[in-house]
Amino acid sequence: MLGFDNSSDGAGDAAGGFGSENMNELLQDALEERETLTQLVDELQARVLRFWHTHPRGQKFLEQHVMAADQSITGSREQVFNSYRKLLDQTDKLADRIEERQQVFDDQIDRLNAQLDVQDENAAELADSFKAFKREIARGAEFSRSGKPMKLKRILAFEAAEEEKDKEVESVRLKNIHYMNRLEKLEQDMRKTEELDDGLHLIDFEQRKIENQTLNEKIEERNDEIHKLRKKTTTTVQVLTHVKEKLKFVRGANAVLQEELKQFETQVTNLRDQLTKAKHARDALREENTKLRQKQGFIGSDMLVSDYETRKNEVDVLEGKLAELKDKYARLSKLAKHGNALERQLRSRNSSAGGVASSRAPSAAMSSSYNRRRY
Repeated sequence: MLGFDNSSDGAGDAAGGFGSENMNELLQDALEERETLTQLVDELQARVLRFWHTHPRGQKFLEQHVMAADQSITGSREQVFNSYRKLLDQTDKLADRIEERQQVFDDQIDRLNAQLDVQDENAAELADSFKAFKREIARGAEFSRSGKPMKLKRILAFEAAEEEKDKEVESVRLKNIHYMNRLEKLEQDMRKTEELDDGLHLIDFEQRKIENQTLNEKIEERNDEIHKLRKKTTTTVQVLTHVKEKLKFVRGANAVLQEELKQFETQVTNLRDQLTKAKHARDALREENTKLRQKQGFIGSDMLVSDYETRKNEVDVLEGKLAELKDKYARLSKLAKHGNALERQLRSRNSSAGGVASSRAPSAAMSSSYNRRRY
């Protein structure tokens, strides 16, 4: 829009320096720009009409302003063009004012951001000092049962849990601020609706009442959720404390079991060494036994051993019989010698005493008696 005005002013200045071709090109560009702007204005007017048709007070506004526009547009094209130039000048002035205000606001934003950074740094320093102060107090604390001081690991765990809770509180505060801003906006809307007619005010009031009731229900739900989260947090902290104590006890028991396991492993190692030595000794004895069996010959065969034992028993029996026979032979030999001695005595006696017949009779009697003794 501003370019159209500037192009119309520049065309007269350039009339002496440019030819007709350049003037025609400038005129063609200006016409194309006017066509584009006309289409843009039509689109904006259509959007404005749609907006006012949807607005509660749009109908009355359209009736009043359209009639005023119809009555006012009665002048010539020059008057319209002059009013259009005035509007363009006002638009330029407003744009300049907007830029000035935007610059002022940007400077104010930069200044506030710098102040915010300084405050953030101060807040961070204060938070760190407060954290260090709490940590010193926690290090000086002792357990009521054991009297031992609190470990740094547990203090850090408490600090981590506190940071998580601070984050949750911060998120809840942001939600609360959001809801408060929304509530303020709704209150402003309610104040604006008070300026409407009675029927519209009543309808809008009922709608706002329903929305307010819905928001109250949501707030109650969020409060219940916060209460449940706090309960859950308390329970979780208790369970975590119990688990930590149990973990400490289990670690102690695990250390004892680890010591016992090391002792058992030492014993198992010694027994394995003894087992290895015993296996080596067993292998040596097996080799020696194999060599002895190879040297002994028939000992390795069960049939030869059984036959040897049978023959040995038979030999023992035969040796017993042989001993008996030898004893019997010795007795019989003694008896034979004794009989022979008696026979010689009898012969000597018979030779000295008498004849041959009488001597034979006693010798026959002696031999018969000897034979009876023998058998």
